Amino acid sequence: MASAYFSNEKFQSINTLEPGEYEDCVFMDCPLTATDLSGLVFDQCRWLRCDLSTAIINGTAFRDNSFESCKLMGLHFEDANPFSLSFTFKDCLLQYASFFRLKIPGTAFLHCQMEEVNLEETDLRRAVFQDCNLLNAGFDYANLEETDFRTAHHFRIHPDRCKIQGARFAAGNLEGLLTHYKIKVEKP
Repeated sequence: MASAYFSNEKFQSINTLEPGEYEDCVFMDCPLTATDLSGLVFDQCRWLRCDLSTAIINGTAFRDNSFESCKLMGLHFEDANPFSLSFTFKDCLLQYASFFRLKIPGTAFLHCQMEEVNLEETDLRRAVFQDCNLLNAGFDYANLEETDFRTAHHFRIHPDRCKIQGARFAAGNLEGLLTHYKIKVEKP
């Protein structure tokens, strides 16, 4: 049986997706919590105000997808198809999500809540964390070269356990780099 193919379509407020490939599609207000999306292909799709929290994404392809104002809590992106994996996130809830060991350089995380996110051993070169809350996010052994943390907050990065050459930080958020050394940063 052939998989379905959808191109340039808009899906609104649906709670199931037909197996197949979705290209240049827009998903709006879709409650897909805990839905099995395994093996589906999303190519250049846009997700607006959707809830994919704890969805199952084994082998799911996300190629050049954008997520805006979405709930993606507990999503295990490392289970997705790694081939051409790329996305951007804006105003998303990503608490407890995992990007463990993924190669996602240049990814933009804009105004996202990312508490307890697993970014360990992840290739995040040239990524941007703009105004993101990274409380208790794990970064051990991640590649953070040239990554922009200037407006990120609540992060804790152990410089001896990450590649951070060329990473950008603001003077006001350097404390997150020094916590492991038991150095106290105080304002004058």
